[in-house]
Amino acid sequence: MRKKITIGFLSLALLLLFAGAVTVYELSELRSSTHRIIEQSINDPGEVGQMLADLRTRSSATIDQTVTSCIIATAVAVFLVLLFLFFMDIGYAKPLRKINKGLKGYLETKIPFDDSFDSSDDITSLKEMVSDLIEQSRKTKIQTPSK
Repeated sequence: MRKKITIGFLSLALLLLFAGAVTVYELSELRSSTHRIIEQSINDPGEVGQMLADLRTRSSATIDQTVTSCIIATAVAVFLVLLFLFFMDIGYAKPLRKINKGLKGYLETKIPFDDSFDSSDDITSLKEMVSDLIEQSRKTKIQTPSK
């Protein structure tokens, strides 16, 4: 269970790291482009208007690309988090709630423990141990004479 959770969170971290790297790259390209245009305008002042128009176009395109990549990465990260939570609920939370409910029913009202569900490796192991413990408790009560 711990490995699955770790893999899920590492996947999200890598995705966000990738989005950050793309953003840094795009913004550094914009910076380099701006510096080139400024240097060109110093060397050839006659084309300043054209260079400023080029700068606006390049910066707008770069910012659009950066924002789009960030939005996509964030949307994918949110989707992965929701998917991760969904699988955590189905694979771990619901079976644990069912084990809890079964134990509570057994301890309070002696209702037989319901172990009729399938789950992941760790939860199945826990369910089997609880069933074994309850069975041992029943056998001990049967073997111990009442006073």
